[in-house]
Amino acid sequence: MFDVYTWSVLVFVLILAAYVYRSRAKFKRESGIFLLRRTERGKKFLEQLGRRWPRFWKVVGGLGVAAGFYFSLEISWLLLGLTYRNLTAGAVQGLTFLIPSPSSSATVVPGVLLVPFWYWIITIALLVVVHEGMHGILTARERVRIKSLGTGLLAVIPLAFVEPDEKQLQKKGFWAQQRVFAAGSFANFLLAFIAVGLLVAISPMGQGLYTASGVQFSQAVPGLPAAGANLSGTITSIGGNSIVNVSDLTRVLELTGIEKETSITVLQGNETKTYTLVTGRQPQLNFTPNLDQTILLGLGQAELVEQGIGTAGGWMGLEQKKAFWRAVGKDPRWAVTAAFRIAELETAQMAFREPGYLGILGAGTVKDVRTGAEAAAGAFEFIAGLLFFLFIINLGVGQFNLLPLKPLDGGRMWELVFRKVSTRYAKQITMAVGLLMFLLIAAGFVLPFAR
Repeated sequence: MFDVYTWSVLVFVLILAAYVYRSRAKFKRESGIFLLRRTERGKKFLEQLGRRWPRFWKVVGGLGVAAGFYFSLEISWLLLGLTYRNLTAGAVQGLTFLIPSPSSSATVVPGVLLVPFWYWIITIALLVVVHEGMHGILTARERVRIKSLGTGLLAVIPLAFVEPDEKQLQKKGFWAQQRVFAAGSFANFLLAFIAVGLLVAISPMGQGLYTASGVQFSQAVPGLPAAGANLSGTITSIGGNSIVNVSDLTRVLELTGIEKETSITVLQGNETKTYTLVTGRQPQLNFTPNLDQTILLGLGQAELVEQGIGTAGGWMGLEQKKAFWRAVGKDPRWAVTAAFRIAELETAQMAFREPGYLGILGAGTVKDVRTGAEAAAGAFEFIAGLLFFLFIINLGVGQFNLLPLKPLDGGRMWELVFRKVSTRYAKQITMAVGLLMFLLIAAGFVLPFAR
């Protein structure tokens, strides 16, 4: 049975199909799958905007080029590291497709993130508008003719395009072309950081709409206390101590300690139930340095890596750091240093009491909407979710577009660089690098499922 959200998606698709059918004479099918509608509307605006403040847009374009090459190198390095880890440490993680879903909740399945439809459609529409709009502004700034612009569809995916005169563009200098190519992704990065800034700004507004009421968990680990007691439900107290959020859970388990019998009260629907179990000890953590960390270690900068370890704080943070140094100590070059560091961490742990361990995964605070705030909470959740996906998708798509792989903008940027290195072999170098990137992308999707 369809809910209101699913019906809204269906109605939107039907209205869109009716609009395209009625305006079919204005659309042109290209490449077999794209429906494009060219127009002159907006062209004059982009040209006036790009030529009105040429110095300002030159600075913006320069920042875009700097950001473009940085993120191009970063995402290429991340793909290389991901492939290395999947080949050497087993299938640990992979790339993810973003696919719209008629559901109002995001769902993660292996290799796919199902994004609520309205978040997805609004985000993609804004993404393509700012991306192509910035391309158009920088094209006009560099005095290159805009041949055409318009909108279109790939199924229900909104499209926008700005088509510069390629012959004129190719006659421009190295930096002029780079500014045009980098502009789209830079606009996506700006939109992403505006979105996350707004998300941070509105977060305090949402705090008054909810009240914490306990801790839920996604899984009880087999062989550990919670699974042995068949613990389930929302944890509301441990040993008589109230639990309303994850911080309470951590604090009470530290007070309880290991191998202590305690009572746990949970809420199952509208019923309250109490379990009795004996707290366990946190299993020893394993740690496998990734490619980035391995290179840092080779440079003698393991301490820099450690700064990113142990984010849990307290006892668990120290345990995470010890796990890191145990892994590092397997290298003879680091055995003595690792032993000293582990001893220091164990001394620091003496200031803490080893926390009891339940053996639960995915613990999260349950938040209930305050009475009378249902409408405001619904609006807040939608806006916050939209801003979150605006950030994630614009940042991800902007970086992906900068990969040194034609016909992506990153491929065109790097081809200009390769021409500076070798005019004769620039095309072959671009193709070789692009092929490597394509194989790394394919590996990111395939390797996690290959074992």
